[in-house]
Amino acid sequence: MSRVILALASLAAVLVAVLALELLAMPDPVAGPPEATPAPPALPVAASNTPAEARDKLDVLVQTVLARPLFTPGRRPAPAAEGPAGAADADLPRLAGVIVAPSGRRAIFVSADAHSLVVQEGGSVGRYVVRSIAPGQVTLVDAERQQVIRPSHAKGTMP
Repeated sequence: MSRVILALASLAAVLVAVLALELLAMPDPVAGPPEATPAPPALPVAASNTPAEARDKLDVLVQTVLARPLFTPGRRPAPAAEGPAGAADADLPRLAGVIVAPSGRRAIFVSADAHSLVVQEGGSVGRYVVRSIAPGQVTLVDAERQQVIRPSHAKGTMP
């Protein structure tokens, strides 16, 4: 029993010492901060911007954001122009998904007849060679050009 009391007393003494050190390390609230904190740099403002113009620009931005609710299923970024589409692109299967894992990177393609094809970097899909696979995109190259494609859903599966 005396060992338990001795251990608890030792623990209490250590905790009191740590608390005292923490209190001594705190800055004096009356004296203020030890050094003045520099003010953040001012944002550059065009000379022609008046508060009314800035408010109008802010209103336009707010209306743009509110017009496209964040959690709407149909919200998608504007399609990026990848270059002219050739006639052979119709032969390219749809990119259904991308897997990026420590074990490797893979792209999942689905053809029009619902056959799937899993390809690693360096593999081929039709006349294209998979140059790189990154989260959300696959870079394909052929003799004429390079194109970046992103996964898409099959028609009729999204609301």
